[in-house]
Amino acid sequence: MKPSTSLPVLVVDDNEDVREAVSEVLRTEGFGVAPAADGKEALTYLQTHDVALVFLDLKMPVLDGVSFLQLLRSAARKNERLARIPIVVVAAERSRLVPPDIRMLDKPCDFDELVRLARQACAATA
Repeated sequence: MKPSTSLPVLVVDDNEDVREAVSEVLRTEGFGVAPAADGKEALTYLQTHDVALVFLDLKMPVLDGVSFLQLLRSAARKNERLARIPIVVVAAERSRLVPPDIRMLDKPCDFDELVRLARQACAATA
């Protein structure tokens, strides 16, 4: 089943192997993918692009996942488009600093679950 939106999924992870593996699975399933190596790259991308969903790692250099979430939430107060972006944290360790309304998946993650969540987000944005 092809995704019902042309918006890409933003994959944010500093580990290139993980970022590429997740991206490849999503591309194979027909999703567009926008990769980012850290939260700063992701925020820069989101300033000018819409996405269906963000898969976000927590431990990253430059700007980590928790800081990314805080900055995105702050920007979303002034920008409805940013407020509507669903986020799924995919991390090796859980963090109490992640807001309770953010979905969390443990690494290593089940690729079928990633695809299911991406399809769900794309259907919601269609």
